[in-house]
Amino acid sequence: MTREHAHRHRRAARRALPALAGSAVLGLLGGCALPTDPAPTAGDSSTPTDPVPWETSTGSGSTSSGGSSSGTSSPSSRTSTKGATPTSRSGTGTSTFPSPSSTGESVDRDDFVERVRRGLRDSPSAEVQAEVELGGTTVEATGAQDLDADALEMTVSADTLTFDYRAVDDRYFLAQPPRWVEIDPDSADSTVRATLDQIQLLSLQRQLDGFLGGVTSVGEQGSEDVDGEETTRYTTVVDTERARDAVGGDPLPTTSDQLLYDVWLDEDDLIRKLVVDLDGTTVTLRADRWGEPVDIQTPDASEIVQQ
Repeated sequence: MTREHAHRHRRAARRALPALAGSAVLGLLGGCALPTDPAPTAGDSSTPTDPVPWETSTGSGSTSSGGSSSGTSSPSSRTSTKGATPTSRSGTGTSTFPSPSSTGESVDRDDFVERVRRGLRDSPSAEVQAEVELGGTTVEATGAQDLDADALEMTVSADTLTFDYRAVDDRYFLAQPPRWVEIDPDSADSTVRATLDQIQLLSLQRQLDGFLGGVTSVGEQGSEDVDGEETTRYTTVVDTERARDAVGGDPLPTTSDQLLYDVWLDEDDLIRKLVVDLDGTTVTLRADRWGEPVDIQTPDASEIVQQ
């Protein structure tokens, strides 16, 4: 590879990573196609009357795990989840929706949503980790978020590339050391708009607003340990159209109607872990240090470059 070709490759990779990172988080709100026929309800232990190939899925049932003592630690893998793991079915008949028997004991949907919202109101800050496997590339995002202010400072990495994002006071920044590039939310430039979209998609507040707005039913799976914390695991059915409406989003280029999310809540109803499987791509989000102070500041004026 010539020096010029190598330079072009690095520039292309730098342009691609923000979109890749955004795609990872975007998966939380609907990145796969699910069946259009009636789907199981969380908490439903009934047996389907029509023959459905429950066991022919080629999607991955694995999720990620690992201790979280700071926003910079990286999850490590674990072998499996016990709950439902949705995969896509695009009309070929080769993919599956999970068995209804795996969605747990029925829980009141409104009570579940209110408990989670109350936990977020009481402890509106956290250290967040997200990990996604995309076509053999692992995308990781770690950092602190203040949900009250919808402020975040996140590091997103894939392979050898790393980007730092910051959002505070309705201003958005991408690090290009030693400077911060401010992203103009009114820009008509497609690259600038794409970068802004990726920063906004990293917002835990936005993701949880969509998740809670889209929940249609909930099933309790029982108690499980998450990073040393005793939690209760729930499987929830999420309507992706409702989820998008809850965050004022435009329709996504997907035929997905529903997703199953596995959610682990601690004794204070705070989310410790959230997993959704997208046709073999597993998105895992972990959060800890809920309610601890975080200090996310606008970069110094001397460090800011306008996009």
